Amino acid sequence: WQMRDFELGILTPVGEFFSGNVQALTVRTSSGEVRILAGHTDYLAGVVPCVASFVDEEGRARSAFCGGGFLSVVAGMATLTVDEFAFAESIDAAAADEGRNQLAAELAACDPKAEPERAQYLKDAVARAEAKRKAANAR
Repeated sequence: WQMRDFELGILTPVGEFFSGNVQALTVRTSSGEVRILAGHTDYLAGVVPCVASFVDEEGRARSAFCGGGFLSVVAGMATLTVDEFAFAESIDAAAADEGRNQLAAELAACDPKAEPERAQYLKDAVARAEAKRKAANAR
C-alpha cells in the first residue's frame, strides 16, 4: 500500500519557505493535533506554535518548528501560512534551551495579578520556546 502525495506550500513573512509534494502533514491546531493526507476535505484551522512534521515524496520524514498562523486545505492543496518555520536541523538546540529557560525564569518572577498582560505574553513565549526546543531535539 502506497500513500498518495498532495501539494504543500509553507508561507512565512519572508516568502515561500517550502513548496512540494508530501505524503502526510502533522501540525497542532487550536483544537489539537491534526494529520492531513491526500484527499482531505477542505479545511481551515488556526495553528499554534508546535513541532510540525511531514513525509516528503521520497518518504523522508521532516520535523520543524512551526510558529502560529493558519492551515488551509483547498481542492487537495494544503497551505501553512505561519509567522516562522524552521527545519529541526537548522535550530541550535543549546540556544533553544537557553531561551526557553530564560523565559521560564521571567514568567516565574512575574506576578500575574499585578501584570496580567505581561504574564500572558510570557506564558505564550514559553510555550513557543518549548515547541522550538522540542523541534531542535526531534532530529
